[in-house]
Amino acid sequence: MTVKDNQPTLHADLEGFFSRAPGPQQDLRHVEQTSKGHGRLETRTLSASADVKGYIDWPALEQGLCLERRVITLSTGEITTERVYGLINLTPDQLDLSKVLQRWRGHWGVENRLHWVKDVLLKEDASRVHTGQAPLILAALRNLLVSCLHAVGFASITEGRRHFALNFDEAIACICGPLE
Repeated sequence: MTVKDNQPTLHADLEGFFSRAPGPQQDLRHVEQTSKGHGRLETRTLSASADVKGYIDWPALEQGLCLERRVITLSTGEITTERVYGLINLTPDQLDLSKVLQRWRGHWGVENRLHWVKDVLLKEDASRVHTGQAPLILAALRNLLVSCLHAVGFASITEGRRHFALNFDEAIACICGPLE
């Protein structure tokens, strides 16, 4: 579970725990991943500690997590650092930190692939429809559009929308079958 600002005491406790220097015999494990792309060099460091179990009173807590993202913008040299905290109910021997780091990063793939597309390209947030079932129906139609465009091979939603706007018969054929 990711700990956000809506749990200020818990967030502050985790921040305090992971900010201090580790003591002798402290359980603190790290895994690091670096990637370069889009004009940035990003290093993600995931730390986990079972010692947080005695530090924070939380149901079923086994470990605390701290994900630090350090991003260097290559064109300017600007460095930004962000820390995100989490709790997990798995013991150290049940937890592969490398897989957790991959999955945590993969979560943003969903955000970038679907939510960004819906918010920016399909202007879902700008919709002025707010009554009855219409918002749910429109959201379902947007999801259907994105799924259909991916299913017929378009990696770009914008490219798919343009293609079918110019080839309406082909769009109908994708949905209903060929017109004859």
